[in-house]
Amino acid sequence: MLQAGIRSNKFSLINALEACSHCFYNLWGREVHCYALKMGFELDVMVQTSLLDMYSKCRLLSYAEKIFDSISSRNIVAWNAMIGAYALSGQPIQAFDSLNEYTQG
Repeated sequence: MLQAGIRSNKFSLINALEACSHCFYNLWGREVHCYALKMGFELDVMVQTSLLDMYSKCRLLSYAEKIFDSISSRNIVAWNAMIGAYALSGQPIQAFDSLNEYTQG
């Protein structure tokens, strides 16, 4: 798209991040993340959640946590992505703690 001069929207970024998470290629995911920042999508909860999901599937939990912490209006999808990130990383206590935080908060 970029080579053809077509500007991406948040949906194309979300799909690109999904592709990066399936192939566990975090270098491309980081490039998409930088592009999202450049294009002003850093505050979009859908893009943020996709970033969180991509980083967790690429085994970069600390990046996923940073993204989650930056989401100002966390919805159930973001919470589920973070709970899943902890579960995927073999941290069930943190997953249950996040679930409790969501249900309490």
